[in-house]
Amino acid sequence: EAICIQVRIFIPMMGVYKGMLMKKKITSDEKILLPESMKKISASKQSNVSKKACLLVTQAGVDPSPNNQYIGRLPFINLDAKKPPKSFETKKLSEMFQRLFKSLQVPDNIVKDYAKRSFQKKGSKKLADIRHTFLRGVADPTGQIPANSVFVTGIHIAMDFPSEMFITRSPCLKSSDGCLIKVMKEKPTSMAEDDYLWLNSLPFGAIIFGFPEHGCKPIPTLIADGDLDGDRYFCLWDESVLNHISCRSLSSTPILHQDENVLTKVDNTNEGWFRDTQELMIDPSFREIHQLTTKLYSLNKKAADKDKSKFLRNEDAEAYANAFNESLKNQKHGTKVRLPHKLWDSIPAKLQVHLTEI
Repeated sequence: EAICIQVRIFIPMMGVYKGMLMKKKITSDEKILLPESMKKISASKQSNVSKKACLLVTQAGVDPSPNNQYIGRLPFINLDAKKPPKSFETKKLSEMFQRLFKSLQVPDNIVKDYAKRSFQKKGSKKLADIRHTFLRGVADPTGQIPANSVFVTGIHIAMDFPSEMFITRSPCLKSSDGCLIKVMKEKPTSMAEDDYLWLNSLPFGAIIFGFPEHGCKPIPTLIADGDLDGDRYFCLWDESVLNHISCRSLSSTPILHQDENVLTKVDNTNEGWFRDTQELMIDPSFREIHQLTTKLYSLNKKAADKDKSKFLRNEDAEAYANAFNESLKNQKHGTKVRLPHKLWDSIPAKLQVHLTEI
């Protein structure tokens, strides 16, 4: 039943690999195909290195997840499936997503109504009307899914699944982090019948992204700076919310010369990677940056909730969100975090050393 697994693979004679392995129809003798993009550390330079490999599956790294296995058995996905057990429950729609919807002009009563009816209590006799979940993002194993589109596994017999759904990634602190994306529900002309039938044989629980048009950014990077290295994407297809939501529909976005971290090769040639990692972990500033990230998240929430008209579109909320995203990169690269000077007083003095003016 597994669609994909998140792995770490250690092969001394080849290197260290990290990412997602997606089920695929392979005509060659190879059982596992490892793209160069998964290689994070180069091969050992020692002589007589072992030819053996060690494959680790990360915790909760197998999809479909237990929760999505149950959602795949709900009537609106599969009317003929056995209903989920009484132990099935869902978490309440988080404040973060409710805040995002209100920022995208979904009326407060619509947001609250969906949050209420999508909540499944453990032991409840009545199944909740759940029209959202987190789906693991993976690359197209057929190479035939149209650009700017996705294929949601396990929905081929679903009742009234829309041809466009809302998608974002957690954390989502900016209104622009949410968008609409086309859902492939019919076989494209260029796709072989066998490939289409095979895709439809996969169980509910993953979202497969089509490859971008030549010279354009991969779609995941346009969704809160996501990737296909293990990210789960929040997907919602409830019509009452979709009918009111005001956000962009994903489309081809050319790669500009000044774009950074887009389709760049991973630098796996750093021979001092282990020492660099150790030094980073014992650096006192590393903990401070983590504290700064947490503080910026809290300030973004506070500024958005204070503005009952714009929410996340509030100027200060956006500034905190941008700084939050930069603080995450700071943890990897040690760069300064840009924040308007007028907001510095909201940051503890000891953390301001990591800030710079815009």
